Amino acid sequence: MAKTRTIELTEVQAKKMYEDTKDSGVKQILEANFDKKLFRKNILEWDDITFNDICVLDGTTEEKFNIKWDAISKFSQDNFGEPISLNSIAFEKLKLIRKVLNTDENGNVWSPDPDSTTEQRWYPYFYFAPFRFDVTHCNYGNVWAFCGLRLCSKSKSVANFFGTHFTKEWEEFLKK
Repeated sequence: MAKTRTIELTEVQAKKMYEDTKDSGVKQILEANFDKKLFRKNILEWDDITFNDICVLDGTTEEKFNIKWDAISKFSQDNFGEPISLNSIAFEKLKLIRKVLNTDENGNVWSPDPDSTTEQRWYPYFYFAPFRFDVTHCNYGNVWAFCGLRLCSKSKSVANFFGTHFTKEWEEFLKK
């Protein structure tokens, strides 16, 4: 009779094993026991990505993010008579998403150089009726709205992914 042994693998070990093996059976076992997203190299392949996935990639969870911002909002309410607005919290979500999407495989976060006149920067593009994100213009008051550097991306593909996969967060940000 064969002995039964238990092997414990961390996500880091499982990911390394997945990358190193050519055996499809081993890959299937790893995929069955870990979240398949763990083994996808390119985040832009994640059609089913969630804000929680972004949090996990940043080393936290959506629950911890919400606890943190609930506490900050409560502190603001208790000390200044007004909670943090929901669109301010949504902006914090968007900044976190931008950070993760602009992080390379070595953990380096791309940030735009505000002084550069030659660096290419890409902005998410989407429609949120009646607002078209990236540029809005109204006459008679000459009101202009432009996307700031904080939410721009390192490439067109990242910006498109950012604008099309996180529509809930963009809507939360743009609402009053």
